[in-house]
Amino acid sequence: MLRVVQYLLTGVCVVGALVSTTQWIFPILVARADTEVFLQLRTAALDEPPGENWDVSRRHNHQRREDGIIAVLTSDAVAIQAPVYRGTSAASLSAGVGWIEGTADPGSIGNIGLSAHRDSYFRNLKNVSKGDRFTLTTATDSYTYSVDRIEIVEPSAVSVLAPGDHGLLTLVTCYPFYFVGTAPRRFIVQARIESSGQRT
Repeated sequence: MLRVVQYLLTGVCVVGALVSTTQWIFPILVARADTEVFLQLRTAALDEPPGENWDVSRRHNHQRREDGIIAVLTSDAVAIQAPVYRGTSAASLSAGVGWIEGTADPGSIGNIGLSAHRDSYFRNLKNVSKGDRFTLTTATDSYTYSVDRIEIVEPSAVSVLAPGDHGLLTLVTCYPFYFVGTAPRRFIVQARIESSGQRT
């Protein structure tokens, strides 16, 4: 498992890890009124434009995928609003943020690992500060996290994705943000859960 996680952390900056792209639709287990908030956030996140500095070819290949969305990640502090897909395949990272397989599922207790490209959905992480809040919204619940750790690590530093028995959100992207080519390091943002609860 450690080797799989290390491969994910290392490969995400090139084309995404070569992992299963099996489609997985989050089960809707709550009343329609509860799901409408998630669906509205999902639609808004899908309408967010891709990287402002993408070339014509990459914009053309960008996918507006509604299938496979398991959550929506938002942050007013750094202006992030993006759909979260299961897995970190090239298709997932082209369409939004990828959930790193082997980490805790969105909405569960543990270390939830999410990754995205530094020139698209996580481009604003360069402006993050301790205390900034991120919200992870699933079909049934909304979870708020507060940033308490920001660091730059080597791709081999898989300990940032180590499991735990507390609510932790770990965001991973490549670093430096403006590096030309495959960036050599990783920018890590970790946030601890502040609140959670089923929407009413």
